[in-house]
Amino acid sequence: MTRTELTRAEYLERLQSCISALPEAERAEALAYYADFFEDAGDDARVMEELGAPEELAKSILEKMACVPAEAASPAEGAEEKRGGGRCCFSFPADSVRNVRLSFCAAEARIVPAGCWTVETRGILRSDFVCRLDEDGTLTVATRSGFSVDALCSHERRSALHPRILIGIPRAPGLASLSLRVGAGSVRADALAVSCESVELSVGAGSLSFGAASCRRARFQCGMGRLSFSGSVDGEAAVDCGMGAVRLLLDGDVSEYSCDVRVGLGDVRIGKDRKSGVGNECAPVKKRRHFSVHCGMGSVSIHGADGARGGSAGSSETV
Repeated sequence: MTRTELTRAEYLERLQSCISALPEAERAEALAYYADFFEDAGDDARVMEELGAPEELAKSILEKMACVPAEAASPAEGAEEKRGGGRCCFSFPADSVRNVRLSFCAAEARIVPAGCWTVETRGILRSDFVCRLDEDGTLTVATRSGFSVDALCSHERRSALHPRILIGIPRAPGLASLSLRVGAGSVRADALAVSCESVELSVGAGSLSFGAASCRRARFQCGMGRLSFSGSVDGEAAVDCGMGAVRLLLDGDVSEYSCDVRVGLGDVRIGKDRKSGVGNECAPVKKRRHFSVHCGMGSVSIHGADGARGGSAGSSETV
């Protein structure tokens, strides 16, 4: 049976069998990614011709996830780049990145554990996408602000209607900083174990789910979208929420953190405590782990993993 005679389900079943050596989370992520690609394209036969046989596709997935480069990249470029089949792929050595800058104006992105740093795009023109590793170890991955007009309005190929980005991050990388900004897209990074000095997560009208991470400093910004974070902040953090929703699930008990809160017409929940309506409240004692929360018309929820929705950040006084 040739691949064009396969049904979509048969193709994905064979692909699943061929990548069974991958960890369950990576295998599920890869299968979901290509299942969505079939759905977006709307032409199964053309997709199979583009992707090649399931065994060929599986080989490329296994190489990418296991970081088996075809050729070493030059130090100046710091990356291996592959193009073809309507997609663009990059890979970087696991120990080459110290700072990460991710910025997506309108795309769906998934960030998964991998053997090295990898970036794969679909439905985005190379001219509308930036992926580079600077000499100081800063990895920048970004969509250009104007790309979405042509991509979303294209009548030439349906795959352009859904820009997608798949990023692989080495397990437990030690980073100096990580910045992730989302415009109107969707980013999910739920199975990571990232450790860094500072984390900055920002959402406009999109959605961002990030975990698990440990850092010394953090900043969370949410306009009209949704932002969720799980992990630890072993220092100070700032939360700014306009009309959106911010959900933080912190390691330990929420009583280990002190909070200063400024509320407009929104709602802030810290453990069992609830603060709503116009007003400012300051913690009587500023602890080493301290949050400064500004909430306009949205909602902010902060809970501890050791007693989610239990405990308290300690009594507070109105000022």
